[in-house]
Amino acid sequence: MQEHEEPFSERQLLTAVETVARRTIRPRMSAIGLSRWAEDVAGEVIVSAWKARAGFNPELGQLEAWITGIARNRMADLIDAETRRNPGELVSGGKDAPVAVEEVLDRIAASDPRSWGTDIAVIVAEHLATMTWLRPVIAAAASVMETQAFMVGFLTHLKFESDVKTASAAFGLSEQRVRDCKRLFELHCQVIRSAIAHKQSVAGRGIRITDLIECLPGADESGSWTRETAQAMSSWKGPIGQVPVEHVVKVTGWERNTVRQYVATTKTLLQVALGVLSAKDSKGRGR
Repeated sequence: MQEHEEPFSERQLLTAVETVARRTIRPRMSAIGLSRWAEDVAGEVIVSAWKARAGFNPELGQLEAWITGIARNRMADLIDAETRRNPGELVSGGKDAPVAVEEVLDRIAASDPRSWGTDIAVIVAEHLATMTWLRPVIAAAASVMETQAFMVGFLTHLKFESDVKTASAAFGLSEQRVRDCKRLFELHCQVIRSAIAHKQSVAGRGIRITDLIECLPGADESGSWTRETAQAMSSWKGPIGQVPVEHVVKVTGWERNTVRQYVATTKTLLQVALGVLSAKDSKGRGR
């Protein structure tokens, strides 16, 4: 093998993969409790990248960016396989301890500044965002969503970067089904993340319907119809779980078929919010 005939050398590949492993693979795998597989993923990335090296065009972007795309695919493949083999691993959130801010800074400080590629604050924010909210949100979504909806929605984001058409072809599902799974996954994650943020505010007192509604997407967010639906449902004098579709139609002015779908989804999301807000830790306290 002559290096000048290749788009990159073996040494350049190994260096780039180590950069991607440090910045992307290890943090993301750790965030969902699968850090023990991070080195396996990195190894798969090396093999895949070398086999596909003819497809790399340095004029279209940096080697690290190209390898990051391959890494996303390999991570998604492994997460898919592990979730199917041991679903409890992902649902439980894994056993990895959370990483402190100081450790993130130490890792970044020890790396080559030329590999950062952007402002240091952005790098820190990306690492902390992954470590502090991804694991509990994904774990909770996996535990409450229907399996196919969760996996299709999750992998459409992680592996196919929200490209519904490509995901549809890969899964062998209609584009509408993939789009529905993707949106349902997004809604669950929005509600779970919001409920986690609201948890401390309800500690020590009873959870009210207004607390649950606060966990739904707001007026300036995608999915705000869930909050509008919940508010209409809460105006019913009887139990909110038994609110007639006709009541919501009257309050909102929406079409009946639309309201039926909205009410069903909103009821599920309210239950998800309640589950997060009322969850207890191992000592019986609200977390």
